[in-house]
Parts: sequence; structure tokens; C-alpha cells
Amino acid sequence: MWAGAVVAAVAFSSSVSNAAIIDFEPLTTPGTYTIQENTFVAGGFQFTAVSPNAQPNVDSATETDPKLSHPSPGALLLINGSTSQPATVSFALVGGGMFGLNSLNVNWWDNFYAPLAANWSLTGTFLGNSTQSISGIVAHDGFTPLTLNWTDLLSVTFAVNGSVTANTTENFTWVGINNVDVVTAAVPEPSTWAMMIFGFAGVGYMIYRRRQLAT
Repeated sequence: MWAGAVVAAVAFSSSVSNAAIIDFEPLTTPGTYTIQENTFVAGGFQFTAVSPNAQPNVDSATETDPKLSHPSPGALLLINGSTSQPATVSFALVGGGMFGLNSLNVNWWDNFYAPLAANWSLTGTFLGNSTQSISGIVAHDGFTPLTLNWTDLLSVTFAVNGSVTANTTENFTWVGINNVDVVTAAVPEPSTWAMMIFGFAGVGYMIYRRRQLAT
């Protein structure tokens, strides 16, 4: 009975998880795009951006200027990179820990140089420091939905590697991510902790009694 309580409590606490969409909208100023610090927090995750041309920006989902619009609903986290100077933004849980990444959107956003398409890559670092990467091209005025279902992640890095075709020699390109669907482990409720402690105490008492009877 006691052992069963322990197993049930452990199974319950390890099976419960929290799914959420990281929302960049609270970081925005409606009707414009908002410059961020290179390190900031959104949705319980720490974001660290390295962008050679500008600090990361967050673009509101309700832009009034069509030049600042983007095709996928939800505020964008934007970084600006080129083929010679890739820009990156990495994110991990505040305080560390593992998480899952179900999906996200890669969005076109470029009002300055108007390239026809942009290169991007996404790299996950997993428990044990193994990595997995995917890359692609997002077309002008388009977005790419990615279904990943990655688990046991320690961090994720998104990179913008410049435009495929541009009308300037600088070749800088703005690309953004949004609708970042993450999964984190739920913190056990106090009642779950109590059940686990009660169960472990019961198992300990049973072992003690058996030893007493054996002697």
C-alpha cells in the first residue's frame, strides 16, 4: 500500500506538464516596433540576442503601418543578420531546467532592403549537450510554420543568416519568430509533495518493522 502511494505520487508529479505559447505582445508598443535589451525575459524564458546591426525588436501584432506588418498572427521577436554577420537569439528557462518545444513560426519582416527571401536556422541543445539543427528559407511576405516536438531541451538558438537576394550590398535581413509553443514540467502541488513524503515514511516504517520481526 505504502509503496503504491509512492509510485502513484511520483508518476503523477512527473507526468504533469505545462504547455504555453510565449507571448511577446506585452513587450510591444502598439502600432510600432519596440527595441529590446539584448537580454530580456518573456514567458518565463531568458532570451539572449546577438545582432550585429541592431538590438532585437518586438513587432506588435496590430501594426497600423503596412511596412511593419507581418503575415503570422502574434507579436514577433525580430533579429537582423547578414551572410557575413549572422544574428542569433537563444532562449532557455529562467533558472535553467529542461523544456520542450512543440512548434513555432518563422516570419518574414524586412522593410529596408526588400530581399526576395531570407536564410534562417534553428538549433536545439538537449540533455547531454547533443544538438539538432534545421534550416530553411522564408519567402518575401511569407512565414514558415515549424512542427518540432523537441523534448529534453536545455536551450534553443534561432539564427538569421542573411538574404538570398537583396537590392543592396549590405545584405542585412530582418526575420522573426512567434507563436513559440513550449512545454515545461509542472511544479508539484503541496498535496502531491505531502503524499510522496507520507509514502516514503510508510515504506521506511515497513522496512524497519520487518527488520524488527526478523530479529
